[in-house]
Amino acid sequence: MTGSAKGTVAEPGKNVGQKAGLNRSILESAWGAVKTYSQYKARRKGKLCIDVPPHHSSQECAACGHTHPDNRLTQAEFVCQRCGNIDNADYNAGKVLAKRGIALLLSESFEIKKKKRVAIRKSKVSVECAEPIAEMRSSLVETLVSRQDSDVPTQRSLKRETPATSRRR
Repeated sequence: MTGSAKGTVAEPGKNVGQKAGLNRSILESAWGAVKTYSQYKARRKGKLCIDVPPHHSSQECAACGHTHPDNRLTQAEFVCQRCGNIDNADYNAGKVLAKRGIALLLSESFEIKKKKRVAIRKSKVSVECAEPIAEMRSSLVETLVSRQDSDVPTQRSLKRETPATSRRR
């Protein structure tokens, strides 16, 4: 869809500036991100989201399956040359894509991916100490800390202090 409209030297393109603007807006729309977001939302709601080949869906008749460029008369109008089906072009293309999706589901080549479960595990931290556990006086709140330059042990709180808790004292 983002092909150039420059043409050749013998046959120069028409509306090159308009096509460049259209290409820019198509590339800025980030259709890959829309696809990823749609798949994420569908998985979250437990719905199925599959990729269907979109080629010639705007030229294919949803009623009989006849594909021809003349089926698409205008941007909004679809008239099948074989069966005479008249419909809005976008609505007809949507029906074609839905039929392709159902056919893909019913084929044996389609696999539904299982949900991945992710768990965060806390790693166990081991603390080695030179003193026996029976000799250590510790509680959940306070522990004895001795400084290298001083022989006097001091008590230090293990609770995390925030400005709100330090003001209460």
